[in-house]
Formats: sequence, C-alpha cells, structure tokens
Amino acid sequence: MSSEESAQGKYELLQKLVAEYEYLRAVAQALEEQIRLAESAQQDLVVTMVSIQELGEKGLNKELLVPLGSGVMAETVLAKYDKLLVSLGLNIYARLEPSKVVEYLNGRREFLKGRTDELVKDYSATLQRMGLLEPKINRLVRELQAGQ
Repeated sequence: MSSEESAQGKYELLQKLVAEYEYLRAVAQALEEQIRLAESAQQDLVVTMVSIQELGEKGLNKELLVPLGSGVMAETVLAKYDKLLVSLGLNIYARLEPSKVVEYLNGRREFLKGRTDELVKDYSATLQRMGLLEPKINRLVRELQAGQ
C-alpha cells in the first residue's frame, strides 16, 4: 500500500470519526435539554404538592391568589377544599381528594425521576464515547499533517 493510499484511508476514517463525534454532540445536547426539562417538571410537582398541603393547613375562608394565565392573578376566598381537579391529559380532568392528588403527583414525580436517571445514564455514555473519539481524531489529524 502506497503512502498516498494510506493517507486516503486515514482521511476517510477521520471523516467518519468526525461525523460520529458531531452526531454524538447533537445527541448529548438533546439529552441535556431533556434532563433539564425533566428536573424542572419534578421541581414543579414538588412545589405543587407542598402548595396543596399548605392550602389544606390554612383552612377555609382564607384569601388566595389564583393564577388565571398569562401572569394574571385573581384574589379569591377558598370556600371548599374537599376535591381538586387534576389534568390527566388530553383535556381530561379527574376530581380527587387532596390526598389522592398528592399521591398521583408523587407517582408522576417518581416516574420522572426514573426517566431522568435513564437520561443521565445515556448522557454519560454519550460523553464517554465522545471522550474515546477525541484522541483518535487528534491522532489522525497529527498523522495527516505530518504526512504533508
């Protein structure tokens, strides 16, 4: 094999490794965003569960601020607290006791925690593979530059 053929083989291998590295970088960025969103959703669920508990402790006939959307709040007085409406998705709501709502939300939090753990594992594996590619890419670049 001539040195020209050897250089061509190294160049083709370098192209493949760089393409894989770029793909893995995009995957890592997507996983990082999914992890961030899942962790944010978990925090939101915890805040909601604490709010439900605190609302029950305040009792009835206490003033509350209720979000109406788009940053608009309404002042209201809580007159009834035996059931809460919980979105199950697809515009479907269930009327549940506060303790059942907390159980439901805790189940969703546990699911998200498990999913976050899976995402972190995938993210770590992706970074590890990228770390293995970097020295190979750098070595090929040095060898190709030295051959010129």
